[in-house]
Amino acid sequence: MYCRQTNYWPSNGYELDDQLEGFRESYRGFFGGSMKDPELEYTYQYAEETGLLSSVPSTLEKYLDYEAFARDLFLEGYSEYDGHVFSDH
Repeated sequence: MYCRQTNYWPSNGYELDDQLEGFRESYRGFFGGSMKDPELEYTYQYAEETGLLSSVPSTLEKYLDYEAFARDLFLEGYSEYDGHVFSDH
């Protein structure tokens, strides 16, 4: 996504520094660890970092369907390319 924008620089109207800053803000990291599914691995981290389940009793946490949540998360605001995750907003 960012490589495509940079390929059109400078005709895309953005300064290179602005594009690099946008990349830094959107890049969430590389997720290619033991889970073998970058989207699912990121979703577990997202839930932990955002405190998504912090108000849910621990006995109910295991009932969250992380795979379905990952699908929705990556349909509406996140992208993954070769294990690298980006926020689209």
